[in-house]
Parts: sequence; C-alpha cells; structure tokens
Amino acid sequence: MKVEPFTEKERQMKKKSQRRAHLVALIIMLATSLLTSEFAQAEKTGNGGGAWVCREANGTIRWSQLVDLFEAENEFGLTLASYPGSVREVVDQLQLRISRVNQDLYESLIPYFEDVNYLENDPPDITYTEDVLTVVDDSLYRLKPSPKRCSGGEINYEQVVNYKNDGLILVQSEILNSFANSVKAALVFHEAIYAYLRDVAGDTVSTKARRMVGLILSTLSTTDLKKALEDLGEGSVNAIGMTFKEIQGGSFTMGSPENEPNRSPYAYEKQHYVTLTQDFEIQTTEVTQYQWFQVMGDNPSKFSKPENCPQSHKVIKSIGLCPNHPVERVSFDDVQEFIGRLNLKSGGYFYRLPTEAEWEYAARAGTSSAYSFGDNASQLFKYGIYSVNSGNQTAGVGKRLPNKNGLHDMHGNVSEWVQDWYDRYPSNHQSDPIGPDYNWRGRVIRGGSWCDGAGILRSAHRTGQWDPSSVVGFRLVRTH
Repeated sequence: MKVEPFTEKERQMKKKSQRRAHLVALIIMLATSLLTSEFAQAEKTGNGGGAWVCREANGTIRWSQLVDLFEAENEFGLTLASYPGSVREVVDQLQLRISRVNQDLYESLIPYFEDVNYLENDPPDITYTEDVLTVVDDSLYRLKPSPKRCSGGEINYEQVVNYKNDGLILVQSEILNSFANSVKAALVFHEAIYAYLRDVAGDTVSTKARRMVGLILSTLSTTDLKKALEDLGEGSVNAIGMTFKEIQGGSFTMGSPENEPNRSPYAYEKQHYVTLTQDFEIQTTEVTQYQWFQVMGDNPSKFSKPENCPQSHKVIKSIGLCPNHPVERVSFDDVQEFIGRLNLKSGGYFYRLPTEAEWEYAARAGTSSAYSFGDNASQLFKYGIYSVNSGNQTAGVGKRLPNKNGLHDMHGNVSEWVQDWYDRYPSNHQSDPIGPDYNWRGRVIRGGSWCDGAGILRSAHRTGQWDPSSVVGFRLVRTH
C-alpha cells in the first residue's frame, strides 16, 4: 500500500499538537522495549493485548500474531497493508491515515496515548517477564487458528501486556520481541482505541477495538475505510468523543392520544402534525461526565464517586469522574456555556440543543406507539434506565438497546434539556417549530430519568424545568 507523505498543512497541524510528544515517547519506548514512567503510568489506558502464538515442542516461538490482525485477515477477509519502518514511523503513517478519514476521530484518540499524564510524578513499576501472563477479557475471540498452521507444535492464546490495579504493568517480552514493528504499532493502537471506546461508549469488551485496528491496518481505500468505520458507529465522532447519527427530515404526528397507556390526563401532549424540513445529526448518547470535563474542566454531577462506577472511576486534576455516566446537575444556562465553548473548536459544525420536535422525531424513530419499541412497558428495562432497574443512580450511557435510529437512552437515565420553553402545543400543522418565546414554566425536558416510572419515559412525555438536578442532563444536535 503506497502511503502519501504529509502535506505542509498536515505537518503544521501535527506540530501544533503538544500531546504528540507524549505519543512519540510512548512509541519509542514500546519499540525499543525501554518502557519508562510515561508508558508505565498507563494502567488505566488499555486492557492488555493478546496474540495467537505457535510454539515448538521445546516452547520456543515459531510464529505469533496479534489477535486484532488475525481476525482482520481470517474473519473479516481484509488484506493487511505493508508498513515499513520503525514503530514510530508506522504509527505516524497510521495516524495520518486516520486523520484523512476522520480528523475528529484522530484528535479524539490522541489523548489516550498520554491519558495518564497527571500521574507522571508517581509512576508505577514495569516488569518484563518470560513467564505466561494471566489471560484477561481480551480473550473474547471468535476465531482460533487451525492446528494445521502449527504442525508439530501447539497454538494458544497468550497475553502480551497486563495492566494491574496496583499500577504494575507486566510485559511478556518474548512475544513482544517476536512482533514485527507494524504489529507493535497495532498493539499501541489497540490500547488507545480500547480505552477510547471504554470512555465514550462504555464498551469494555475489546472486540470492537480489535475490529477497528484491523480496518486501520488494512489495504482498504480511504473511502472504504471511512464507510467501514461508519458502519461500526465510529464514522461521525467529534474531538471529544461524541458520536452522532444523521436523521433525515420528514413529517410525523407529535404528542400522544388521550388513551395512551400511562399518559396523565393533565398532560400537555395534544397531537398535531409536524414537518421538519432539514436533516440534522443527533448525538447517539447523552453527554457524558468525561465529555463535559474535557470542555468545562469540572464535573457538577452527583453520581461521580467511586461507589457509583467502581470499575471505571477516574480522578483527573483532582476531579472525580464516572467517565461514561451522563453529566447531570447542569442548568439550561450551563449547557449553553458548554455549547458555546464547544462551538469554538467545532471543526465546521454548529452544536446546539435539539428542538423539542427534533427530539421527539428522533426518539420515535418512525413509530407512533408509547415507546420507540411499542406500547408494552414491561419491555422497557431492555431500552431504558429507570426506577425499576437503576439502583437509584445513573448508569453508563449506551448500556441499553438503541431505538431504530441507533440512539441510546432516549428512554431514561437522565431527562434531557431541549431548546423550547414549556407550554401547550398548537393545534395546527407546524413546520420546524421552535416553541413559544417564553413561559414561566421553564424549559422543556424530555425522556425521563433513572428515578422515574414508565409513564414519564414515554416518547411523548414532557414537562418544564428551571433548576439543575441530578435527574437532568442533555444530548446535542449538530449541523453544518
């Protein structure tokens, strides 16, 4: 595969990123097996990488292959590209490839190579070992090499790197040294992509990370790689890890019939016909605590303590985070400040809250039922976090099934601010409605939350809100 060199513009962008220096340090340390404190701090960066290893009867390695690349070739039918050069040079080429497919995804991944800079004055230890490492959850593989590929020897899944809770990193040096430089580079990307998916999507299984690594190292053209990442849900991601889905404009009946199950007789949900004339992109999940922190530098959320997320809790610059839980206790004005700051580094997009009509149109996903999946509230636990299954707190975003538009948590977890003031609906046909100019009842919130019952999680339910609350968060819309 021919790799074009950086253009001058790309070189300048590369120089402007201070974090690139940390990435280069990580790569050099991995390539030379001289891992020092900065890489050693990465116990929270990844989950370790695994490889298929063919050993001779005497235990020596005949061949080895990172699971990511084995799956790419043998499960997904991809051809791996040839990337010559040092590990540093290969990673440079791969980053260039990502940046040309999706600049926002490229920028989102960079921090994960130096995710733990705040620990650099207290680095953990690193140990190289020839012993077999304990296999962790990276072993969730779907395809195993045929024994014929290791005739006279034995094939096993073996761990290459282990990250332990006490900060110690174990590296199986024999396997690492058996890798070509391009495979070492793939291992670096595995760790960064895994940590990125864990934080922005709550994905703690490495399958998707391995698939992405295989795609990036394949011979797919830029166009085909972009489409493949979009099919995985990573084709429309911004610089702080928000993913978006495009919603085509159209018409629908907004509101609910008076006889809808669990509807209050006092609900301001009069049915009326609405047309949205413009397409828009809406966030696939609610804004997370980590995404908020990246823009605002703080975390107002109630559910940000270790007991709220024991497996994923982080402390960054003395701020506690449940990174993948939705941010809450943010007012409408707080959200507007967040949006203003995000728009300053938007990369050509304009971010805002959805209108109430856009929110319900996206939530319904073509349905006219009480919920996006039908009228049967007994199925709600599959799609939403609410009073029945929340444990009296928020959960990581994307933990329940999405609607047909690919949107998670449109029912529950946290209620969501929208643009409109709360008032009665008009009776006549509306085109691109934005609601009244003002109403004393406050701004509309939608979707219901972790403490609400089934009636409040209906697609049509709406109420007004003024103050920040641990039950209220938001998601964004973006347009060009």
